[in-house]
Amino acid sequence: MAEAVGDIVSVQGEGEGELAGFFDLVAIGDFMSLHLAGREGVDPGPVPVLTEIKERLRAAGEA
Repeated sequence: MAEAVGDIVSVQGEGEGELAGFFDLVAIGDFMSLHLAGREGVDPGPVPVLTEIKERLRAAGEA
């Protein structure tokens, strides 16, 4: 992978217990995706596939 990317960074979650560490990593991943999207000029807001899933779930709940 080092041939295809500029840098590889290892990140470890912090917190008391595995679940806290997991959610710490989720928060870091969310922050990084927003940061990278902003840097590249991409709107990180609407995600078409998630919108479609939500619509299908809503329709299934109404049936």
